[in-house]
Amino acid sequence: MVFDEKKYKSLLYPVIENYDKFCRDNNLRYTIYAGTLLGAVRHGGMIPWDDDIDVLMPRPDYNKFIELSKEVFIPGFKVVNAYNDHYCYTTFSKVVDCNTTLVEMASIKNAVIGAYIDVFPLDGVDVDEEEAERHYQEFLKLVKKTRTTRYEFCFKDLFTRVAGFRSYLQNKYFRSKYDYNELLKNCDKLASRTDYEKSTITRIYCSPNHSKKLFPREWFDEYIDMKFDHLTLRSIKEWDKFLTTLFKDYMKLPPEEKRITHHSHVYFNPDHGYSYEELVNQGLL
Repeated sequence: MVFDEKKYKSLLYPVIENYDKFCRDNNLRYTIYAGTLLGAVRHGGMIPWDDDIDVLMPRPDYNKFIELSKEVFIPGFKVVNAYNDHYCYTTFSKVVDCNTTLVEMASIKNAVIGAYIDVFPLDGVDVDEEEAERHYQEFLKLVKKTRTTRYEFCFKDLFTRVAGFRSYLQNKYFRSKYDYNELLKNCDKLASRTDYEKSTITRIYCSPNHSKKLFPREWFDEYIDMKFDHLTLRSIKEWDKFLTTLFKDYMKLPPEEKRITHHSHVYFNPDHGYSYEELVNQGLL
């Protein structure tokens, strides 16, 4: 099935709209984040060449969100993370439309989800700078091990992957020694080790692009409504400082050749939610 980007993007709005309502109903703090916040400020909504929506929650709210979602959640949607889906491949959570099907990467086909938004936790950082850096380096080592274990390489990958033989052997060794799902859980536990409420500095450990950056915790104390196309979502009041830290001159458009999406899509069905087994049995994977 040919990937219909316009259709896919249209399906993200009900996901974020329902997530927003769930958070408001349960007094959970969140802010639109990364390209989603940038799009709201610079474009009044989704960046034209973007194809995902990201939100960020202080760790206490994130944990409460996960717990509440186990009890009762929005009909037609589900929360996916390493604690409830053995084939989850991220250290953060996703809110997924159950009536759609999406497979993002050929190397982990059994990770079948649907149209989704990413939900990142914001974690506290140790007040001692040396301890904070040691903690961060420990997290990075664990993430590297996790990423090496993520993919299930086969023999033909020796001839198709740039990394070649070394990566193939490393992958086989790690997959025989470690359980990928447990590594993801350990990443989450390590990221949340420092008490958020007692911290003055925060880090988005689970962000592939922004984990190096540090932010004052007080930036995430006050929230406002912000227009996002036809929706009204939540943002931190200090969105300008946040965007400047993330992107520097954030109002400047990137060169045209860089105005591209960064996600792959192996299979997408906007009308039906399939399991991995159903996709295989029907010859769709």
